[in-house]
Amino acid sequence: MKREILRINELNYTDNEGRRLKDVSFYLASGDRAALMGLANSGRDALVGVLTGSFEADFSSCGVFLNGERIISQRLLTPAVYRMSPALRMIGSWSVAEYLLLMEHGYPGNIIISRRAMEERTQEILSSFGIEIDASNPISRLSELEKWLLELVRAMQEGVRILLIEDEFDSLREEEIDIFAGRLKEIASDKAAVIVNSHSDLVSGKLSERYLIFKNGGIVKKCRKAYITGPEQLERFFLSGSVRSRKKTMDVYQKEPREDEEIIYRIFRMRLPDGSRRDLYFRKGAVTTFLISDEKQKRNFFNCVSGLWTNIGCYRILNGKRFRSMTEDTMVEKRLVVIRALGDPGEIFTNMDLGDNLLLPSLRKISGFEYLKNGGRLSVLLSETVRKSGILSDTAEERQDVNDIICITLERWFVFRPQVLFMLEPFARCDAYGSMVVRSYIRKFAMNGTAVVLIKSRDEYVGDLSDQILNLG
Repeated sequence: MKREILRINELNYTDNEGRRLKDVSFYLASGDRAALMGLANSGRDALVGVLTGSFEADFSSCGVFLNGERIISQRLLTPAVYRMSPALRMIGSWSVAEYLLLMEHGYPGNIIISRRAMEERTQEILSSFGIEIDASNPISRLSELEKWLLELVRAMQEGVRILLIEDEFDSLREEEIDIFAGRLKEIASDKAAVIVNSHSDLVSGKLSERYLIFKNGGIVKKCRKAYITGPEQLERFFLSGSVRSRKKTMDVYQKEPREDEEIIYRIFRMRLPDGSRRDLYFRKGAVTTFLISDEKQKRNFFNCVSGLWTNIGCYRILNGKRFRSMTEDTMVEKRLVVIRALGDPGEIFTNMDLGDNLLLPSLRKISGFEYLKNGGRLSVLLSETVRKSGILSDTAEERQDVNDIICITLERWFVFRPQVLFMLEPFARCDAYGSMVVRSYIRKFAMNGTAVVLIKSRDEYVGDLSDQILNLG
């Protein structure tokens, strides 16, 4: 029989950053798995902040019930919420047994226990949950899936009541997410409730059984996952009429086959994650996607293929000229653009206005005199062009959220007219609207003749955009 774990009635919250919750009410029982859906500022992140204690909320004016008992202090709720994140807690040199048992008792020196007895006890615990992991293995040798399963067992051992999952699972293949979802459902069925707050629709759908859909700080729809028949139906709940209008504008850019798909960039003897070498060719106006599940290998490959790192033994040919390595000046001159963290403030200059951000990449093509004479006028012209496109949010001038940063970054490089564009996990920070923006720009870049190279862990969002998808493991 399911037991009530968390019930919230008419929770309200506002802060100076524009985050708010308006009359939020929902109920979670043991075994419930709910995904929070909505745009970046819809209220979903504000709710997570309240649950974890990051944002202070007044519980006296609403009804918050934990395990069937009303609580007035937010400090009573926070310990019941376990934010699952293997990367934050796991120490690579520790063994599985040390992580599972010693973390439970505090610093290792606080208890005296033989390693053999500790490993045997850990093996018993793992077996009771149906998890097959060697207790003597160091954390560093575990796969990403095994780390998530171990984190799940540890949470259950601690007796937590609410599991919070905020991750896009970029390092897991889709079949591995299915495995984790099955174990999550089985292990948490009578022990805990699960809240999923992921920007990946794939992850949200696989880990949850129902949706809480947010818009303008409130929950506009509560439904079982099966009720949603497709992304278009989901979008109608949390996209406003103006945003849907913007989406129609973006959907105008449809990628079409090009007759002049000449090869503009070649990399010979590129070392792949499995140690083998392969020649890579990138065509004008084509989108090439590389799929790599291992996080370290994915980042290493991205750095090498983009030219940020020198790959010993390989060479590159761009516009008929051969290069052993690519310097920053060469990449600017040849218009090779690398975006490592799309949506991160580090990708733009937050102390500059919109126009100067858009103009910046082209400065090397403009003399100092021309910039001083016309720079102000050019930056205004560029910023007005972006505003008229309707892609930026209405608050972009006052504060730049993730979607605004994505728009400014991509428009800046679109103005630059790159020959080759490399992007690492371009959808990692995207909500539903951000994903539409990125997909639209990928089409625009390709239509403009740019060779677009994407490095991802899964083909989510890019299956229909890519001319070629190469699975490198």
